[in-house]
Amino acid sequence: MVDKAIKDVVIAAKFLVEEKAEQEQNKLRSRRPSVVETPPTKRRITSSYSTNSTSSNNNNALDQIVENDSSDSTENQPNPISPVSSSATTGLQTVPENDIISTNGSTLIGDVSPDEYDAQVSPTSANSANGRPTGNRARSDSTVSSKTYNDTASSLTHPPLQRSQTQPILSSSVSADYQFSPSPSPTGGNSGGTKSPRTENKVTKFFGEDVPSNLTQPNKQKEDKPWFLNYDYEPSEMIFNMESYVKGGTLNALVERLTMHDLLDSNFIATFLLTYRSFCTTDEFFDMLVKRFMIQPPENITPEELEVWQEKKQTPVRLRVFNIMKTWLETYYIDGQDSHCLERMREFATTTMHENMAFAAVSLIKVIEKRQQQPKDAVFKALVLTNSDRPPVPILPKNIKKLKFLDIDPLEISRQLTLIECKLYNKIQPVECLDKAWSKEEGGDIAANIKAMIVNSNQITGWVAESVLNQSEVKKRCLYIKHFVAVADKCRALNNFNSLTAIISGLNSAPIHRLKRTWEMVNTKTIQTLEALNKIMNSTKNFAEYREMLHSVNPPCVPFLGVYLTDLTFIEDGNPNTLKKSRQLINFSKRMKTAEVIREIQQYQSVPYNLAAVQEIQMFIKCHLQDSRDVGDLYDQSLSMEPREREDEKIARLLQESGFL
Repeated sequence: MVDKAIKDVVIAAKFLVEEKAEQEQNKLRSRRPSVVETPPTKRRITSSYSTNSTSSNNNNALDQIVENDSSDSTENQPNPISPVSSSATTGLQTVPENDIISTNGSTLIGDVSPDEYDAQVSPTSANSANGRPTGNRARSDSTVSSKTYNDTASSLTHPPLQRSQTQPILSSSVSADYQFSPSPSPTGGNSGGTKSPRTENKVTKFFGEDVPSNLTQPNKQKEDKPWFLNYDYEPSEMIFNMESYVKGGTLNALVERLTMHDLLDSNFIATFLLTYRSFCTTDEFFDMLVKRFMIQPPENITPEELEVWQEKKQTPVRLRVFNIMKTWLETYYIDGQDSHCLERMREFATTTMHENMAFAAVSLIKVIEKRQQQPKDAVFKALVLTNSDRPPVPILPKNIKKLKFLDIDPLEISRQLTLIECKLYNKIQPVECLDKAWSKEEGGDIAANIKAMIVNSNQITGWVAESVLNQSEVKKRCLYIKHFVAVADKCRALNNFNSLTAIISGLNSAPIHRLKRTWEMVNTKTIQTLEALNKIMNSTKNFAEYREMLHSVNPPCVPFLGVYLTDLTFIEDGNPNTLKKSRQLINFSKRMKTAEVIREIQQYQSVPYNLAAVQEIQMFIKCHLQDSRDVGDLYDQSLSMEPREREDEKIARLLQESGFL
């Protein structure tokens, strides 16, 4: 038993070193300059939202088996991502199969960190795989992983091309379905032979004369793969698009790809964990992972082949399962909805996993315990406390006990509004963005945080309109309009686009917009400021100007949530949940588009505002928000303030006000 445990740890060490070498290569590739993405159109969402580190940070979590208690973060918060448009994270990574590692002969038992493994092995060049040249890359500078596709003309074997890192995920103007064959036939066939001229001509016509050699030449390395290391799912269970991203698959095939022994697809992993709740429950997902952990060898395998299978497939798969569970606990766990799974996972870790991988089981149990002990509001507190700089001194009115709206500085109102909105925005969970949960009455509080933010925005709009209409004098109404425009402008300076939109929506609402006598007395500077703000938040071309500004600002930021909800609605309504050709295949390309929107929502949850909360002003704002009426109920009040005028009555009034009559 001791010898087997030592052997398992050595295999795990080798597996970790291989993944660490891949990670170093990915870091070098990720330094390439980013590409500015074209804003999507309103009719069809084709371009992606910029992200750069959600998947890579998840990948880091996947590559670590054992960590110290101080580094096991279980706070359910997204990883910080720069808002500047950047490249998509590295996708496919092929685990080398023939790495040779050397140890110092010491016994490896118990918890061993990846750094300790690195001290016992020879370094691997960051620019080569297994110390060997990687060969010429295609023009897309992509990572290539060998896979087999079925062609109607012939059995075409080629690796799926990894898309360029600077290419948006959602932009797929051309797509075609390919059935993925897990591996070439053990008997050979023509899968490794030369393709017919007819097939080569088809490929050349499609891609041009500079067609990558990967598509026209078979991959010799794939032919040498032993039959017992093939993938377990059937070729018909998964299909890919032309960019080699998963287009659809059965749940069984998707989970297998999530935990493949020779492939680390970080983009796929992040997308799956963000969106799996739209096609299966957490209990079903956990059951599939347990089944995957208990992977059994194929029939008719020899003792020598069994030893290779255990080293190159069983152990890597079990490590993947462990890392997926750990990553799910740290980043994708939802308090309240997933709490019942903690006990199931603890039981699995203390029994099945401990019997096969004791060191992994101990690490997983630590994460489970930390998750159980974590307070519910730990995420927001952690975000607030990370900034050590002193916040700006609040601008307080003379009489803080008896606050009046016009006495509070517009900048301070915008600061307190921003803190209120930021707290609501940071609570939004990925599951709330799935299946238009915010628009459904049933289902409990699945989208409680999105609904709360929608209500808050509507209340701000009602507060603005009602505050103006409550002033009986025209000059007083002008002062309120001027003050609200100043608050909106300060919200723009603070990158609080959600409050900005709510305020100008109130000023542009029908009950306020029709007050012509009031608007005629508003000064030119205020009108120009309002027009500039309206231009930023104009919905023309699917909020093109706002999207461009959003991707150019530095965090912290509170984006306009309505744009994301619109994008998610287009994706949900415009794409079926299963592929049309085969209803059994989950439409994973739809989940990729949804995940891109979720990632952009998350990236602005990562950086807190360094502002001091003034409870008196926040209470003043919240009281007015709670008492505000719906804009639709204010039209009669608007008519009573300024009744409709005939044209001759308007001319007479203007002449009288100017002193001619």
